[in-house]
Amino acid sequence: MGKTCAVAALVATLLCVTCAAGGANEVIPPEMSETSFLVDCDFDSAIPFCHYTNSKTDDADWYTTSGRLNDDEIGPVADHTTGNYTGTYLYTKTSYSESFESRLEGVTAVAPADGGCVRFWYHMYGSSIGSLKVHTERSGDLGPARWSQSGYTKVSQWYEASISIEPASEFKLVFISESGTGFRGNIAIDDISFVDGQCPVIPPEMPDPSFLVDCDFDSAIRFCHYTNSETDEADWYTISGKLNDDEIGPVADHTTGNYAGTYLYTKTSYSKSYESRLEGVTAVAPADGGCVRFWYHMYGYEIGSLKVHTETSGDLGPARWSQSGYTKVSQWYEASISIEPGSKFKLVFVSQSGTGFQGNIAIDDIIYVDGPCGERPDPFFLVDCDFDSAIPFCHYTNSETDEADWYTTSGKLNVDEIGPVADHTTGNYSGTYLYTKTSYSESFESRLEGVTAVAPAEGGCVRFWCHMYGSSIGSLKVHTEKSGDLGPARWSQSGYTKVSQWYEASISIEPASEFKLVFVSESGTGFRGNIAIDDISLAGGPCPVKPPEMPDPSFLVDCDFDISAIPLCHYTNSKTDEADWYTISGGLNDDEIGPIADHTTGNYTGTYLYTKTSYSESLESRLEGVTAVAPDDGGCVRFWYHMYGSSIGSLKVHTEASGDLGPARWSQSGYTKVSQWYEASISIDPGEDFKLVFVSQSRVGSVGNIAIDDIGLVSGKC
Repeated sequence: MGKTCAVAALVATLLCVTCAAGGANEVIPPEMSETSFLVDCDFDSAIPFCHYTNSKTDDADWYTTSGRLNDDEIGPVADHTTGNYTGTYLYTKTSYSESFESRLEGVTAVAPADGGCVRFWYHMYGSSIGSLKVHTERSGDLGPARWSQSGYTKVSQWYEASISIEPASEFKLVFISESGTGFRGNIAIDDISFVDGQCPVIPPEMPDPSFLVDCDFDSAIRFCHYTNSETDEADWYTISGKLNDDEIGPVADHTTGNYAGTYLYTKTSYSKSYESRLEGVTAVAPADGGCVRFWYHMYGYEIGSLKVHTETSGDLGPARWSQSGYTKVSQWYEASISIEPGSKFKLVFVSQSGTGFQGNIAIDDIIYVDGPCGERPDPFFLVDCDFDSAIPFCHYTNSETDEADWYTTSGKLNVDEIGPVADHTTGNYSGTYLYTKTSYSESFESRLEGVTAVAPAEGGCVRFWCHMYGSSIGSLKVHTEKSGDLGPARWSQSGYTKVSQWYEASISIEPASEFKLVFVSESGTGFRGNIAIDDISLAGGPCPVKPPEMPDPSFLVDCDFDISAIPLCHYTNSKTDEADWYTISGGLNDDEIGPIADHTTGNYTGTYLYTKTSYSESLESRLEGVTAVAPDDGGCVRFWYHMYGSSIGSLKVHTEASGDLGPARWSQSGYTKVSQWYEASISIDPGEDFKLVFVSQSRVGSVGNIAIDDIGLVSGKC
């Protein structure tokens, strides 16, 4: 009897350990090791937390629950152990206002001589999932996380994880949940277990880039791995169905094509432009590179711009894709970005809204596929514009760094013959074109900017039509900007054209080169200087090679002063003299001193130039032409003058070259024999650069007006 009792006492001793948590004696089941007894827990027993307790130094607790955690697909629908409503698991709560840390602490256990493997199951699915970390605390030192997961998993299900424990080492399991802000971020764990021996060695997996990038915005986690930036001015929002009552925005998402699907969009405002940033998470492209594809909707008069960057190590870098202004049709368009092999990248979508309520930008169906992308945007669509569509500026916008804008108009621009009488496309009042305004007080620069396009492999030819006719026409230059560098003008025209009509111009674009068209108008001072453009187009292949044309010297020299739109032709009054030349029609004076009519018409309808006189002083009046080049056989400048009166001074004609006025080539002092028009001429040397300057020096008195008319150039010597 005594021997039996002694054996029973020994067995009881061998089957008892001291509970580290509470100090009570607990009986270890024969089939379990001491370590398994302290670690294992399926949260289904009469002691639901087993040897685990909530920490007293954190912000929130872990809780037990059974069955479905949420009404939607966010949390578990059942525990992992039983797979039905009878089983229990642990979960953490969430809040919209702040992030909580919840610590679950085990008790100290000792691994066997061959080490051990802790396995557990976790559920992390929801748009505001934070992170879960598992530590093996030793002697009060938490140490680094032995396992961690941030953000939600690919599917709403239980996932297994494991941690190897060193042979014969002491360890205390600590599960730390850091919640996100929002009610879709519950984290759950179940079925913690310990087995002898190290965990199988599994090479670390790189996160699947498709999982991190892909999003159709239709799942229970609407934004997937994307979040609105906290450093911008406005957000991206989800919506289903039609965005606006008119045809401006999407009528449905791209994924489903009906009201059931969801997409993202940015809001707009009349008062200012907003930047809205949508940020992804860092992913790693495979060895053969990758291609990000997405769909965008940009249709509306006040559309701003959308840019996509691939941020690396906190550096946003240049835009990898961009679209400014509205698209050709109100529909979804596909775009793509190639990702370099093995590179880390974080997608950032940056929307800059226009000012107005017709500028919502939308995106949908972001996906990642292995291998580089293929197609580029259609350059013809990006360049071509006749300014007649519902989106009159096409892909062109007024610069925000210049002094004045380009405007749309139809039909006749002015009441006289200065501007176009109709657009170039239709030739009637129904068509539209662009023009710049003018001012008497100052000169304005007006920039019209296109978007970056890539020329075809065989190169390209940009053609456009311009109208530049008026006495105060300034200049028009066209640049092909590259990477923010405007570069030299590829085409330019200064001063008015020979006839009031549309003229064609062209620029060759290098094969496969990036280019952005920029039209720069510099207005003259005066209200007769509107510049207009129309019908910009791109064709494949370079422009036909044309020898550079020398300006027609006759066009630059000839003037009868009878064109009301440009009365002085290419002549201007000097700014360094004392008095001006003036236009007049009919008789100059009541007596027979001055002309009774111009020389051209001989009646009151024609116009000529004259200088005024003064009783008190002698005045110099300079009329300056523009530089012209004489024909190869030389030239002869002819003009008519009228100098009759008792106080006539002198008239001299110079041919200025390179800023040097030089001696007078012709002169007349005092009055002529008869009150009539007289002809004079000057020979110009072959190929000579020359600029005509008429210098009138009046005498003191009121009967000394000098007049000129009908300046003309003919080939050959006089």
